[in-house]
Formats: sequence, structure tokens, C-alpha cells
Amino acid sequence: MTKIICPKCGSRRIAKNRWGKHIFTEKLFDAVEKGRIRIKKGKKKEGSFEYWCHQCQKDFGRSTPRYYSDAISRFCLSIGDVANGRTTVEIYPVDKVIMAVMDQSAQDVIIPNRPALWISDKFWHTFTKKLLQDNLLLEWSRRYDGPDVPDGKQWSLDVDFSLSRHIRWVGTNRYPPYWDTMLRQLMKLLKKSLSGADIDKVTRVWLEQCLSYIGTCVSPKDPTEVSDEADGLVEGGSQP
Repeated sequence: MTKIICPKCGSRRIAKNRWGKHIFTEKLFDAVEKGRIRIKKGKKKEGSFEYWCHQCQKDFGRSTPRYYSDAISRFCLSIGDVANGRTTVEIYPVDKVIMAVMDQSAQDVIIPNRPALWISDKFWHTFTKKLLQDNLLLEWSRRYDGPDVPDGKQWSLDVDFSLSRHIRWVGTNRYPPYWDTMLRQLMKLLKKSLSGADIDKVTRVWLEQCLSYIGTCVSPKDPTEVSDEADGLVEGGSQP
């Protein structure tokens, strides 16, 4: 399960939205007073937002239809910097088999012929479901620009859906709030596939180096995280 954080600003100061009339018990009154619960007028409708962020004052967490995760037809993450070139992971179905292809553009690396890893339907479905429902991918901002520093990292994420829908996210030295969680889930998916892959030693070592680089591309810790948690506005819950 994933910690609830705002996909817009990364704050953990989150309130759970509730609709309709309520009997204000002592427990509910205390939760409202401390900002853990937010009462909204009217009835809850399909597609309503589940949470509200105290910091950026925005609702988020719209329930994602289950068919969205089944409709992802391509996932392509590319990360790079001046010293290491670009490392790309592309996952897509080929002849009813899901294939992950990794590439490295550093000039001093001897690149194999784009070795592929075969991914099971079960692993792929679990990954895409978490991507959309736990990591709130569709609510990420489309661009993240951080400070202009030497040897900074640039990244892009392209996701294709059925019906020719394509969404692209990009960033430089700044990452979405759910970036680290998404990377951990991607690494778990690829490592499972690599462990059972029938490939030669050289190719395996090269793929492990690609994974190792991706694993280092975690986002810098947000200095506001400590104050958010210390505020005590949110129970460190998980998304349903």
C-alpha cells in the first residue's frame, strides 16, 4: 500500500472527504477539528475526489476506472544526465507477450542488441494498477522544473493508452511526489523478470547496470516533509 500524499505538491497534510449529513460523535468532531476529515455538502457522486490537501488547497484522488490499467499499451521511462547518458525502459505487448526493453546511450558503453525481458501478465497488471490507483499517475503535473544545476538529471515518462491516447510527463532536477514509489515498483517488476530470464552473462550484467542506474534516480527529500508530519493533520494511512 502507498502512503497518501498530495500528487500536486507532495504534502502529507491530507484530509479525507466525507459527504452528506453525519452524527457528530466525539471521535468525528475531533477528526474534523484536527483536519483529518473534511465534510462536504450533498451526496458523493461517481468520480468524486477522495482527499483534500491542506497545503495547496486542492482536491485529489479521483477513483480511476479499473479498465484504465488494462488499457495501458506502452510505458516508456527515460532518465539521463551528462555523465551517464540516458537509460530508457520501454514496456509494451508484442504478439500477446509483454516485453520490456532497456537501452543505454552513454558513449563508453557497448550496447547489446536491445535485450528484452519477458513480463508475465500478472506482474504487468499489478504494476499498471498501482501506477494509476496508488500513485495517482493521471493527476501528476505534466512538467517538473527544478533548479538549473550542473550534471542535473532529465527524465521523461510516456504512457500510451488504447484509443490512441498518449500522455507525456517531463522533468529536470525535480520529480513528482510519487516518483520514488513508482521507481521502486518498476524496479521490482524488472528484477522479477530478470531473475528468471534465459540470457547470457554479459547481457545480464549490462541489464543489471541499467537497473542500478535507475535505482539511483530517487528524488531529493522534501524539507517540508518533517513539518507536515509534525503538524499531525494526517494519520499516515494508505489509499484504499
